[in-house]
Amino acid sequence: MKNKIWIFMIAFIITAAAVATTIIIVSSSGKEIVEEKKNPPSTITVDDKTEKVTITFDSAGGKEVSPLKIKKGDSITLPDTERDGYYLIGWYFDGKKIENGFIFVDDATLVAKWEAKTKEVKKFSVNFDSKGGSKVNKIEVECGKTLKLPKNPTKEGYTFLRWEDKNGNPIYNDVKLYCENVTLYAVWEKNKEYTCPSGYKLNGTKCTINKEPSKVCPTGTREDGNICVKLNDYVQGTRKCKTETVILDSNGHTWTGEGEYYQQGLGICGYYIWKEATTQEQCNNLSGKNKQWGNGKCYAKIINNNYENAGCPGTYTYYSTSDLLNKFNAHNNGGCYKTLEKEQLCDTTNGFVLTAGSCVKTIEATLK
Repeated sequence: MKNKIWIFMIAFIITAAAVATTIIIVSSSGKEIVEEKKNPPSTITVDDKTEKVTITFDSAGGKEVSPLKIKKGDSITLPDTERDGYYLIGWYFDGKKIENGFIFVDDATLVAKWEAKTKEVKKFSVNFDSKGGSKVNKIEVECGKTLKLPKNPTKEGYTFLRWEDKNGNPIYNDVKLYCENVTLYAVWEKNKEYTCPSGYKLNGTKCTINKEPSKVCPTGTREDGNICVKLNDYVQGTRKCKTETVILDSNGHTWTGEGEYYQQGLGICGYYIWKEATTQEQCNNLSGKNKQWGNGKCYAKIINNNYENAGCPGTYTYYSTSDLLNKFNAHNNGGCYKTLEKEQLCDTTNGFVLTAGSCVKTIEATLK
């Protein structure tokens, strides 16, 4: 045993990983094997860091596999091969099974080991050790089929990275495993924790604080509650006559309804049309009926300036003459005036930016 350790110590130098590693030492004489099942020594002397070893593969009736050259002391990644009617059990050296991550320091030949397929579908179990995370039930995989991993586990305060086998080799979806029961181990990364100053809200790695924006009317407009009015942007809009009740004749018959609006100097509304009178002369000759001629029609009554706003286009709002005087001390005609929403302003000098109707300031969170 002392000779084997001596061969080990002069062969090469590596920095050991913080996981269990198996080291296969193949000496030039006798093809001896030394296995280190736990962490290897942290330093091992090497004479030539560029020296390579050749690993050949005897597929034992399976598909041929090309030799593999690796640097002495580097870990091996085993190839896959196939053989009709058989499951690949693994690669072996001198009767010992070789796995990914093993280290060779001399040439070696690995031999494939097979198991014949039968009519019965053969399966193997894949167990999952979540290392303190949520439970993951074992699955069964048909030999020769690719692996379909279950949903990743969760663990408070940690992020799941991957599954690994006992030698620290990462195992992902759609890989082929040897036809034997295996346990996979979860690898986690502790989440970074951040803090924010008082009043700020943590959002990932950022801290944010919100404030209501100040609202002001643009230059050239007048404030009316929550809107701003442009008194120099006016359109007449649509007008309609007010509803009135008018006496039609000497017998006191009445009619109630909206008048017909028309412009004749002032806004004029005509109420109820005597359709039998189509000329002014006929209108004047109507007996016992109240009548007034205007706009080419014979009305029961005409009222000057008896209209109201019926609607304004788009972003215009109706203001009467009295509204304009009372609200803005403006002597404008009543009509439709352009209205705008108030501008929202944020304190940009202190880093606030208008975002979705709110003033938001963002700073970097502090790592705990």
